Amino acid sequence: MTFSSALLHSPSATNTSTASLGAGATFAGSCEDVSQFSTVMVEVRADQDSAPLGLVVTFSSLPDQPGAEERHNVRAGCPKVLQIPCRGSYCRVSYTNGAQAQSTFSLQVGYRVHPPSSVARTE
Repeated sequence: MTFSSALLHSPSATNTSTASLGAGATFAGSCEDVSQFSTVMVEVRADQDSAPLGLVVTFSSLPDQPGAEERHNVRAGCPKVLQIPCRGSYCRVSYTNGAQAQSTFSLQVGYRVHPPSSVARTE
């Protein structure tokens, strides 16, 4: 599964995974520069529940630094699709699986630039 090319500007190479996770295991993506983008798009599908608030999208002003986090639960068999406004220059996505090992898992992340406003500004 992939995002529609009409919605996606740039797929993430380091925050995306299809490798199934064992019980309690974590996928940790890498910090990516998102300063040219306005939105992070995340789609997760798993056949087992995540750990409580196991999907984490972190934004920071410097790479590999703590920052603002968005945390979400993911339920087995219920795709989670998020569009999150960028809240920093860098983004990292991680996912911690719940108590049961997965058979299937897909974490797709991409970045989008919203088109410029069609409303003219007056000064």
